[in-house]
Amino acid sequence: MRYRYRRIRSRLDPNQVLYEPIIPVRLMYKGKSQALFALIDSGAELCLFHSSVGRLLGIDLNSGKKEKIKGISASEIPAYIHTVHLILKGESGIDIEAGFLDADLIADGGILGQEGFFDQFDIRFQRWQDSIHITRRS
Repeated sequence: MRYRYRRIRSRLDPNQVLYEPIIPVRLMYKGKSQALFALIDSGAELCLFHSSVGRLLGIDLNSGKKEKIKGISASEIPAYIHTVHLILKGESGIDIEAGFLDADLIADGGILGQEGFFDQFDIRFQRWQDSIHITRRS
C-alpha cells in the first residue's frame, strides 16, 4: 500500500509546514474499533498509543503490564501493554502488543515502532517522491 507524507504545522513555528510519515490505521479490541493517525517511527522500540485511544476501545489500561518508556528526554513515562488488533488499509490486520500512555508526544494518536510494526511490514520511505510504501511480510 502506498501512503503520502502528511503535512502538519510546526508546533514551534505555525508558518512552517512539516512532512511527516503519519498514516491512518485502525485499532480493534474486543469488538470495538477506533480509527486514528500514527507516526511511523523507526526509533521507537514498540507501538505506542495515547491512553484516550485505549479508553475509547474499552481497555482497562492499568490491568496491562506496566513498562517504563523513555523518549528523547531522560524522564520515564509509564505505559500499560495490551494486545490489540492493528489494521492498515488493504490489509487483514495483525495482533500486536502495544503500550498505552498519557503523553503529548503521541497527541496524533499513536507511534508505530520496531516491535509489532517494523517486524511485520516492509516499509520503504521515499520522501523525495512524497510516498511511503508498506507491504506485509510473508
